[in-house]
Amino acid sequence: LPVYLDYWMLAFGLPFPWTSKVTYCGKCKLRGNTSAGECYCLAYEQYVGPFFGGFHHSHLVTAAELGSTVEDTIWFDVTSEPIVNTITWYVLDWLLRGRCRALNDQH
Repeated sequence: LPVYLDYWMLAFGLPFPWTSKVTYCGKCKLRGNTSAGECYCLAYEQYVGPFFGGFHHSHLVTAAELGSTVEDTIWFDVTSEPIVNTITWYVLDWLLRGRCRALNDQH
């Protein structure tokens, strides 16, 4: 690590480049459940993209009775301006909930 992933995003019909920097991939460190197979983490941050104050994203995958549970955490700072950050939080929340609904409908 680090590994860099380059791709294009689309927001409101406008394409923009994004590069993610993978900062951790492996067994969970902070949960206390570090035995084999219980918890894995993938964490990355924005290396190039629109969030001037930073964007960090992590996925924790834990074993569950009928499969796996994924905990998705996002921290971001668009411009260091609280009102813009609040508006962006609502937009991201709306987009991610829509993506979750689409995935659940497919499976």
